[in-house]
Amino acid sequence: MPETTAPNTTIAGQSGAAIQLPALGALWPGQGGYFAGLSRTTDGRTFALIIAPPGCDIEDMAWGPYGKDAPGTGHWTDGAANTLAACDIAGQDFPAAMACAACAHDGHKDWYLPAIGELQLAHMHCNDLFKKDGYYWSSTQHGRGGAWCQDFEFGFSYGSHKDAQRRVRPARRLFI
Repeated sequence: MPETTAPNTTIAGQSGAAIQLPALGALWPGQGGYFAGLSRTTDGRTFALIIAPPGCDIEDMAWGPYGKDAPGTGHWTDGAANTLAACDIAGQDFPAAMACAACAHDGHKDWYLPAIGELQLAHMHCNDLFKKDGYYWSSTQHGRGGAWCQDFEFGFSYGSHKDAQRRVRPARRLFI
């Protein structure tokens, strides 16, 4: 379950060093984007979700091949794992995940296509950073024919055909 923090909260990082978290939805200097909140990986590690700035949107991307299963892309809160799985499937093209994985913004090269739970967290805390016309792909598969996408006008999450053209916004994480 996503967590929220008070503005400018100091927490202990993985190494025990103090990490000053910015306010939710605020630009995080040196991290390449905006702080969308705290979440956990499937193995329980806590991370700060960082959403790339609006100028990093990539338009008109298909998620992947319609009707083909993409093993390992079913995580609801681990977009990094989903993206890695999609990029590692031989013989298939996953444009949305590959575009985010290839992103190099503000000196960071660890961007990925966020999972649907991560986009929902971004909707709660960074909604004003997203376009309201159209939908954003997540890295979470919704069966052989679809994948989850997020609407930032009304907050809907729904499954869409994998070959539909949608936009993507890269995300990265900082383990806490």
